[in-house]
Amino acid sequence: MNLLVIGHSVVDNINSGNKLEIKPGGIFYTITGLYHLKNPDDKISLMTAIDNSSYNIFKKIYDEIDLSYAKVVKAIPTVNLTICEYKERDEQYKNFTDDLNFDKIKDLNAFVAILINMITGFELSLEKLKEIRKNFSKLIFIDIHSLSRGIDKNNKRFFRKIPCADEWLRNVDFVQVNEYEIETLTDIKNEYEAAKYILGLGPTILIITKGAKGFTAYIKDKNEIEIFEEDGLDINCVNKVGCGDIFGATFFYSFLKDKDAKKALSKANTIAGWSATFKNFEEYKNIKEYVKD
Repeated sequence: MNLLVIGHSVVDNINSGNKLEIKPGGIFYTITGLYHLKNPDDKISLMTAIDNSSYNIFKKIYDEIDLSYAKVVKAIPTVNLTICEYKERDEQYKNFTDDLNFDKIKDLNAFVAILINMITGFELSLEKLKEIRKNFSKLIFIDIHSLSRGIDKNNKRFFRKIPCADEWLRNVDFVQVNEYEIETLTDIKNEYEAAKYILGLGPTILIITKGAKGFTAYIKDKNEIEIFEEDGLDINCVNKVGCGDIFGATFFYSFLKDKDAKKALSKANTIAGWSATFKNFEEYKNIKEYVKD
């Protein structure tokens, strides 16, 4: 199968209190998860932006996928991340890039599905999403990610209600958020009622990732909504970056293969949990070993 992935590549400067690390971030984790899960005959096509100065840190994975829809820019975004123990991380951006370039895609229906991860929140406009939906009848997955965040005068990101949130939701099939991002989709505070409202707009699955607490998913089947949830793994967490991206990639790829939402969610929870124990990117190549098909 040929899967189209849309999302900005960013360079992460990660401050975890006692050290500073510079790593590939953003869509790199999504692609890493997909690459190490996929079958040999599967194709991953990535729409992103790359630059010459930082490509080397993405090279090991990006050289193995289809980058014909990527555009070269002067500088991709750099994100200063401060990892916090009891709240969502702080983010400050540099080098924002424009909407990604869709002109090279002649036939959207050449893809089996589309995975959108709004790493910066500027990957595509609402108008572009509506155009995609109009011309693409297959599954569209969106990780809300930084669409949920505005920008202040110092380029720091802050949570805010997403403008036209209902319209974004009407044009996708699966939605992933974390426990902070869901509050930017609706003013409804009760989680079940918020999920009911969101699924009433058109999506059939809403996933809420909750870090060490696992996840809760709301699955719509006709007029019924089923709740499916699992606790997080009992692991020694050394890495809090990219786990949600790995979760989304694992879930969506697994669902496309087997069409079993619960199985795909459990698999995603396991792999995302173990990824929090990884100290380097080499460990991701073994993610298939953590679950049984």
